[in-house]
Amino acid sequence: MSNPQQETADIPLYFVDENGTYKIGIEISLDGGKDYQLYELDTGGKGFWVAPDAAWGSFSPSGGAPIYNSYGSDIAYTGNAGQANITFLTVNGSALSADATVAQITVQTGTGGGWNQNAVAAGAPPQYGNFYGDFGASLAIKDGLSSVLEQFGGAYSNGFIVSLNSLASLGPITSGVLYSIGDLQIGLTAVQIAATAKDPQILIQASSLNGAAGQVAEGTLTVSDGTTATSYDTGIVLDTGAPQTNIHYGTAFEYGALEQFFQAGVVPDNASFTLTADGPNGSTQLVRLSEQTSPPNLTGDGASYVNSGLNAFLGHSVTFDVVDGVIVVTPFTASPASPAPTPNGTLIVAGAASDVAVPAGYQTVYDSVGSDTVTGGGDSLNVYLAPDLQTGTDFYSGSGNDLIVAGGADTISAGSGGTTVVGNASNTIIASSGPTLVNNQQGADFSSAEGLGRSQ
Repeated sequence: MSNPQQETADIPLYFVDENGTYKIGIEISLDGGKDYQLYELDTGGKGFWVAPDAAWGSFSPSGGAPIYNSYGSDIAYTGNAGQANITFLTVNGSALSADATVAQITVQTGTGGGWNQNAVAAGAPPQYGNFYGDFGASLAIKDGLSSVLEQFGGAYSNGFIVSLNSLASLGPITSGVLYSIGDLQIGLTAVQIAATAKDPQILIQASSLNGAAGQVAEGTLTVSDGTTATSYDTGIVLDTGAPQTNIHYGTAFEYGALEQFFQAGVVPDNASFTLTADGPNGSTQLVRLSEQTSPPNLTGDGASYVNSGLNAFLGHSVTFDVVDGVIVVTPFTASPASPAPTPNGTLIVAGAASDVAVPAGYQTVYDSVGSDTVTGGGDSLNVYLAPDLQTGTDFYSGSGNDLIVAGGADTISAGSGGTTVVGNASNTIIASSGPTLVNNQQGADFSSAEGLGRSQ
């Protein structure tokens, strides 16, 4: 194992609307950091399932019979378990890697529309048009396959936090475009673990904690047609992989009591819907009707539980504390003015209408006013604009350097070979021969942007 000497690691997360299906992605390398590819972050999925056309490094089959997993989307995979090297690239540019047991997909079955077998032959991402597989982060174990997050060992395996901004924070959303939306913190600090005792907690069910059950918590589903409210005890799956809340009805709650919500997929005007999870010091509201991006689904499989879907995570930090066996949900809003640490700290650019050359050692710039030109010289340049600053600044980094801009600027240019990462709207983006990733593109013009180019 090769890990930075720190208690936690923060990995960027991305949002994509794939023709109306909302998904969260995470970049992972299987070949020692040479190629980073996108996988779906799925807190309801069991184990890491990887497409055969991914950029594999070494893979050592464990032997034994093939294993199997199915998903609520009706995608199902058969594959072989084995050891592979997993590498994450943190928000600070450092690598976090370890060997872990994953599943190499050999056969895809089911009728789910999220898989494109033709993409495998072309070497393209076959899952929902963007992903090379499903990065399951469920606490449950299936066929001996556990979450990679539990296999890192030490402090990195004592829990994790999924922090996602709201969809409103992204601005206008274009289908197929990748947007930066938050991060996954691997490992919890001692301070964070202690803090979970002070917040309303969701008690993790013992059957889910390293067990087989996907229902991580218990709680209450309450529905009302505006006149009569009915509550049901229910198991809960906390699932970033489900685009919307899915109510699985059966003997505990019947379809007849729920159908007032689903008149041709339209929820009645006076209806209400809440899902709360139980804990030792009170209950936590996970989702409510007003937060739904589309009406909840009803699935008649007799199971009687509720999958929270992605809505429970949007606008929140969800902490999975496996040391104490609890989950804590708190509001989350990422600040664009939170620069990463650099050798000499942060250079504050406050002079309007001036040119600023960033000295060596200052890799992060926080522009609080807006200057004509900021250049990076021999360093990578990470630029964070004040939240209310949208235009009026040009940013450049020297040849071969990276340029990260978390705000709107008139012109953004990374030299040859540098990676350009852009947040919010900018008028012109010039990446030379380097790759470009636009987090929140709103009408920007591109010039010679190659590589990732996800927003073109």
